[in-house]
Amino acid sequence: MSTIASPSPIGQSFRKIFTREQVEQTARRTGFLQRQSKLDVYLFALTLAVAAVSAQRWSYSQIAAVVHALGGPLVSAQAIEQRLDNGLAVDLLSDLGSQLAKQMAQTTLSIGVQPDCFQAFPAIWATDSTILPLAPILAPTWPGSGGSASPASLKGHFTIDVWSGSTWSYRLTQGTEADSLGPVLQDAPQGTLHLIDQGYSKSRVALSQIDRAQQYFLTPLWLPSPLYLDKDRRLDLQELIRQSEATGRVDQWVWLGPPGQPGSFRVRLVGFVLPPQIVEQRRRRVYKQARKNQRVPQPQTLLLKSWMFFLTNAPLAMLSFEAVCCLYRLRWQVELLFKRFKSLLGLRTMSVYKKEPSVTCQVVAALLAAMMLDEVQEAAYHAWTPGTQREPSLYRMTALLLRLGPLLMWALVCEVQPQRAGSILERIGQILHKLGRMEKRKRRSSRQALFDLQLPTVVCA
Repeated sequence: MSTIASPSPIGQSFRKIFTREQVEQTARRTGFLQRQSKLDVYLFALTLAVAAVSAQRWSYSQIAAVVHALGGPLVSAQAIEQRLDNGLAVDLLSDLGSQLAKQMAQTTLSIGVQPDCFQAFPAIWATDSTILPLAPILAPTWPGSGGSASPASLKGHFTIDVWSGSTWSYRLTQGTEADSLGPVLQDAPQGTLHLIDQGYSKSRVALSQIDRAQQYFLTPLWLPSPLYLDKDRRLDLQELIRQSEATGRVDQWVWLGPPGQPGSFRVRLVGFVLPPQIVEQRRRRVYKQARKNQRVPQPQTLLLKSWMFFLTNAPLAMLSFEAVCCLYRLRWQVELLFKRFKSLLGLRTMSVYKKEPSVTCQVVAALLAAMMLDEVQEAAYHAWTPGTQREPSLYRMTALLLRLGPLLMWALVCEVQPQRAGSILERIGQILHKLGRMEKRKRRSSRQALFDLQLPTVVCA
């Protein structure tokens, strides 16, 4: 295989993930490597990341064999088990993940061509959480969220960059912990726009925290939210809809909470009439729920289902009406991230692990692998030219990288044949560039719609 003269962005991204020196320094800092060790920590960390996302669970013997096949010394399965069960492996992988997240944070803002509406914000993030069921025996350490859910569960809180789909930060907590934006706001640059769902927007305190941090939010309106025109007049949403029937749109400033009271502040209420097929879908759900509760749907409920409303504290000069209509659809990228984690990266099957260190190590290793994939996927978006090329598909690229995992791992660690390894990395980059793309379709993707800022034909229901 000949060396490719002009390195591609995707091929170059492989070389930026980790270096041997970086991993060894991290191992010493976290206490994983305290003296001269027989185990090659660089190969160990890389093998754990690949093993965590493999279709089948690797045994300790398999991990030891792969490390040896890559050029490391032969160690016993018991040595691997001891390393994984003492908790230091978790510290090592977590530290590497944090370094990679910071490394990606410095490069994401310069990714390729972006729509004009992105230029007003230093970053546009989406934050959400997902539950990972665990074996019931782990309930004392990882209690579940109650109800019909698993008695033991782990909750992952993730923040992603909505343009590249890459992970900016994550936290692992017990399944009982409530969602919170506090840790995210501390790390976010001033002026960041947060795309959040109603789970966060139900809390006026959470929205107020974003506003006080001089950051911005865009979220669907939770209908019971206390909206006021002034101190003595509460907003009548049904009356506002009737007044706006001629234009089919609403964009005005209101108060969230009674003016003058602590925690109240001004927000923009943005709304538009939904397409008939979406209105029909939403009303069918209302009728279904009403039959289940043996009630009759109220006329005002059916009226509200014909409109979509958002709240934001971003002024019109920064976020136009048309941008609001398109931009929120990108929040779905965080849901697609959860799909990739559970469907491709093996986090759906966490209930097979019976030891707490094994669970945590498996999750952290999978997240580390996911962020390594993010680095490559960012490069794909950097090279994407909207309008002339099909959009990169993060799901397809992840699936391809998992199939190429053993070859990629060999090329990353090969020090005997660096020229051949570099050529293989470039070839893998070419494969991802060609095959890791969405199928041709009539409906524009969310990212493509943002370039002309026209009202989408189908908006989130």
